[in-house]
Amino acid sequence: MICYQVLLESLRALNGVDICVADGEADPVIASLGFQKNCPVVSDDSDLLLFDLTAGVILMSELVKVIDEG
Repeated sequence: MICYQVLLESLRALNGVDICVADGEADPVIASLGFQKNCPVVSDDSDLLLFDLTAGVILMSELVKVIDEG
């Protein structure tokens, strides 16, 4: 949970970065945003891989690995 909070704070500090956080089953909404903005989606839900997003999906677990190994 701490990594999540740090990530959100870091993203909020950047100019021009839109953040969308969705609770519950939001895969179609998140995928739609990814397609509309042509940007990667960061999520813990590997189901988003099924949408074949043009800019891809970044799994939160992979970000945590990079931070932990950093």
